[in-house]
Amino acid sequence: MAEQPDFSEFSDWHRENFEEIQAEISDFARLKEHQREIINRNLVLLENPVRWKAHAEHFEKQLEKIETDASREEKRDEFTIHLGFTVQKRCDCSGFLFPCAVDCRHMRLFDNDSDFSGATFRSSANFQHIHVARGDITFQNATFCSDTNFSGARFETGSASFQGVKFFKSLDFSASTFTNCNVICFEAAEFKGEKNLFKEVKFNDPSQGDMITFSNSEFSSEANFEDAVFKAKRICFSGAKFLKGGLKLQAAEFHGGELDFSRAEFNDGAFQLQATSFRNSAFIAKDIHLNGNALIGDAATLETKVTEFALNPSHGSLVSFKGAQFHHEVTFDAEYLKEISFRNATFSNTLEIAASTETVPDFRHAKFDRAPTISGLEVKSPQYPNWFELNSDQQQTDKLRKIKQMAEANNDHEKASQFFAMEMAAKRGTEIRGWWPLFVSWLYMKASNFGQSYGRPLECLAALLVLFYSLYLFAWPSSLTGWQGIKFSFLHSLRNLIPFFDTLIRNGVQPELGEYLTGYERDINAIYQATGSVTWFSALGIVEQLIGGVLFFLLLLGLRNTFRMR
Repeated sequence: MAEQPDFSEFSDWHRENFEEIQAEISDFARLKEHQREIINRNLVLLENPVRWKAHAEHFEKQLEKIETDASREEKRDEFTIHLGFTVQKRCDCSGFLFPCAVDCRHMRLFDNDSDFSGATFRSSANFQHIHVARGDITFQNATFCSDTNFSGARFETGSASFQGVKFFKSLDFSASTFTNCNVICFEAAEFKGEKNLFKEVKFNDPSQGDMITFSNSEFSSEANFEDAVFKAKRICFSGAKFLKGGLKLQAAEFHGGELDFSRAEFNDGAFQLQATSFRNSAFIAKDIHLNGNALIGDAATLETKVTEFALNPSHGSLVSFKGAQFHHEVTFDAEYLKEISFRNATFSNTLEIAASTETVPDFRHAKFDRAPTISGLEVKSPQYPNWFELNSDQQQTDKLRKIKQMAEANNDHEKASQFFAMEMAAKRGTEIRGWWPLFVSWLYMKASNFGQSYGRPLECLAALLVLFYSLYLFAWPSSLTGWQGIKFSFLHSLRNLIPFFDTLIRNGVQPELGEYLTGYERDINAIYQATGSVTWFSALGIVEQLIGGVLFFLLLLGLRNTFRMR
């Protein structure tokens, strides 16, 4: 028969001792006498590492006697270690095992240091409204196996370190405050739970705080910093990984210092900064890997001295700065983006953008006090799948028109020409309608890319030369044969195609019947004598001259737009 577990030694840890305690009870004196005695005995036990270790291990051995995991965890949930209220002595719990739930609500730590480094919390840990009045507190490399609650906690001096901590379940730091802490460290922490709440957290005082860091940390679900306030010389999320759910900084405030998101990775979630305020901060976002969406805007205010975004996202990424306010220089660099929006954004200083986008960026209604630099902006030309290449999206036309105006404002003629061509293509079907205007614009597009290409008119001129050369070659009478016919057909096509070329072929003049004639003119006379008429030659020539004149104009236009003074 299996040995039965015996938990008689753990009566002080039984949950039923404190069932009537509510979350709002924060005064030790309001507890019943036997409850105060239990807390005091737990604190005395906590001060002796050897006794604590033996007691915790004995608790685990009793749990191991229970056959099934479910029954074992159900039994564990019947116990809670109450350590709340005032602790005057140094709290050293490094490496401790807490085998059941821990309730440290309203604990006040008044000594120099509190050490929970390497501790393991097997069940829920409740540090709600904990007050660290003096000294450092560290949970470095601690492990929280269940739900963890630091909501309303107050850390007032020294440093607060959660470096390398593993949170396996939900974490709640809502409404906690870190005041006059020189370092707040969550570096390399792992947040594996379904919920990571830092809502309304207040980080530091800028006159004292040096650094707030989440560098190289890893979030398995959304990190929610909604309405949080960050005040420090340096706020660091560099190398952080947001595996799912992303980072939510809606209505958060960043005051002073440097905000660093360099090398952060967003694998499957949004980077949300709507209504976020950045005041006198240096915003650095170099080489961000963004596989989800970045929603940065909706009344966000960036009063930063340096605002630098360098994204390296995947094809599925959306970056939105809608309604954002940028009060200082902004540099935006992205390797590839699916969609980006600065709609309704306001730029009080310079904007320099270098990005490759799959869709047309949205700068509609954006306001610029200084002309933006978009020389590094590469936009994939929109594809219109219908046979006549018609666009049905008026917004796309408006977006391209706005970007063209931005390039013109900065005297960037090359980009202005590029986006003019894209705008003209987008207008087909939205602002250009009717079969004749559409046909003319289609010819304009195919022949010269709306005046932006000199290569296309050259190709068309060459094709036209060959076409009419062939018509003349197979249409002359038998009086012109062999080399004479080939030469005449080529010169006649070239003469009609390029208007001024006629003066270049007036050579080889010989007297003929009292007149001086070129070889070309002799051939015309021969055709006239053989057929009695050259009307059809003239008609073909007129057609070729008209088409050639248009193509020659487009060639000059393309050369002018390509090589105009920049």
